[in-house]
Amino acid sequence: MRDIRLIATDLDGTLLDRDAHMGAYTRKTLEECLRRGITVMIVSGRCHQTARLPALESRLDLVVASSNGARIDQTAYGPTIFERRMTKEECAAVYAILRDCPGNIFSYIRGANLCRRRPSEFGKQESRWIGAGDDLAEVSFDDVERFESEGLENVHKFEIYEPDPALLADYAARLEAIGMAVTQSSWQDIEIQPRDSTKGLAVRWMAQRLGISREQVMCFGDYTNDRSMLEEAGIGVAMANAVPELRAVADMIAPPNAFEGEARCIRRVVFGEEDVWPNIAPH
Repeated sequence: MRDIRLIATDLDGTLLDRDAHMGAYTRKTLEECLRRGITVMIVSGRCHQTARLPALESRLDLVVASSNGARIDQTAYGPTIFERRMTKEECAAVYAILRDCPGNIFSYIRGANLCRRRPSEFGKQESRWIGAGDDLAEVSFDDVERFESEGLENVHKFEIYEPDPALLADYAARLEAIGMAVTQSSWQDIEIQPRDSTKGLAVRWMAQRLGISREQVMCFGDYTNDRSMLEEAGIGVAMANAVPELRAVADMIAPPNAFEGEARCIRRVVFGEEDVWPNIAPH
């Protein structure tokens, strides 16, 4: 057994299954973590309104770090306890590079995801609302004027979707040259934030707030944007379904997310239990 006081976890491809749901075994495991006084922290590239959904649906008191750690809320209902918004100058420098990008460019601001979208054969896409309850985020498409007026100030992160890997690599190199942290959550995207706004730094900030050591932190992930938080952990865990680059830097490999591998790893390493697959009825 290891003395773990903070468990930080990515969502998609990690804590959640292939249908983006939290399994019953996982929910019971996190519930037991909280009962034992272990803080559980979601650390996701999603905006707050969707990053908090697994906490709402499971009715668990989880810390929610969204936009790759640019915003941290004490619970799914708040309050916000940390926030790193990009300055106007940082946003301008990023957009000077992205302006000619043929792909979809997203700007994550508080309460909205604004998209400057590539021309599409399907025509204009209507805006929509995402999230749950009375805390929703607007996803706005195709409104370039709004993107350039509201989406270039107080930004949590920028994200590009572009299916050409060479083009993504070129933009990544140019953005890193001006001091940005560039990560990926899939093969067809890059995420752009300042170097002092990463998943790893969010985990470090939370550990300091809790007054615990690095050795008492356990982190789980599956893609390269999770690398910084695995490197902040006493135990950095990559899922078996993680990309090779992340598995290479992990301290251990958990079973795949499709088989609730994170919960199985926690029970073995933190609780000292045998890796047994119980038949737990849905909560």
